[in-house]
Amino acid sequence: MNAIFTQKKIRRFYLLSLLFFTFYFVLSSCKNSTSPPTNNGPDTTSHNFSWVIDTLEFPEHTSQIIPYGIWGSDTNDVWIVGHADYWRSRIWHWDGESWQPWKESGLGVRPADITGFAKDDIWLCGGRIGDQPLIKTIQHWDGNSWNIVQHNIETHIMSIWGSSSQNLYFGLYDGRIAHYDGNSFEIINTNTNSQITHITGDLDNNVYAIGSKSDSTGQHHWIFKIENTSFKVLNYYYNTADNGPLPFPSHDINIIDNYIYGVNGKTVYYLDDKNVWNPVFEPYKSSGAWQINGSSINNIFISGYRGRNIFHYNGSTWSDFDEINDNLLFYGTGIQVFNNHVFLIGYNDKALILRGKRHPP
Repeated sequence: MNAIFTQKKIRRFYLLSLLFFTFYFVLSSCKNSTSPPTNNGPDTTSHNFSWVIDTLEFPEHTSQIIPYGIWGSDTNDVWIVGHADYWRSRIWHWDGESWQPWKESGLGVRPADITGFAKDDIWLCGGRIGDQPLIKTIQHWDGNSWNIVQHNIETHIMSIWGSSSQNLYFGLYDGRIAHYDGNSFEIINTNTNSQITHITGDLDNNVYAIGSKSDSTGQHHWIFKIENTSFKVLNYYYNTADNGPLPFPSHDINIIDNYIYGVNGKTVYYLDDKNVWNPVFEPYKSSGAWQINGSSINNIFISGYRGRNIFHYNGSTWSDFDEINDNLLFYGTGIQVFNNHVFLIGYNDKALILRGKRHPP
């Protein structure tokens, strides 16, 4: 009798344990992972793109134009911001047919970055370093005009990211990050005096920022993780001529389908569940991976700073574009990816936009 009872208890314990571990496994598999799936199979999306190359030129002036940032709500509504000697050449809009310059409301300001959430809800930031008094700006597009947003930021504003107009982060020139909740700004000080050049995040408010600072013998690099209105240092490295290559992203990071990707000039990385940056692709040694963005895990683009530097990942393989890479000196500065279209911005002796359209394999 006792033996039968013990067997039943063991059997019951076994079944309960099995159910528990099955339930735990299902829950665990539903969590967002920072590690990308390996090899989704051949040709998950096509590498076959046709290309059109546009240039930005203001008819009445021959000033230099260097695009810095790009954002679009769709393929017929794309904005570019950047540097230009002539102030009317610093904001451009694509309507599906042509690029048109827009007069910004803050005269003398050079926009540095742009993001948005709808056709009538777009934000840009920028400024000028070394001016007396220092000029810095945040502006909002309401569908009709660019309007200056009042703020208490005292230095050049270099980068912007947000999940909504009530949750925006701005990277500053002096190592600080400003958070905007739709009403007021709160300053997060990393105490590094670094330039916060890139910020990215997701809808769960996982926010990451890149900072860098140079001195006489090398360059300091940080990756910060922002948690509400505080931060922690995820990575730090002091890069000199003697201590080898940088082991994590330093130029750009982006969250694509909940996977965190970054580039550091030579290598594409992803961040795994243990907060370790893993190399996944290295372009040709003579080129660089300076920008990365994608619409999905199987539709990712990178661009760099000289020839043979534009690549596409389709979920299985990386591919370059001979017709572009072999014939065009292109210094990439930004990427906007839609499902079957991509806009890559950069420059050589002129401001360039490479518009790609995907076709079946």
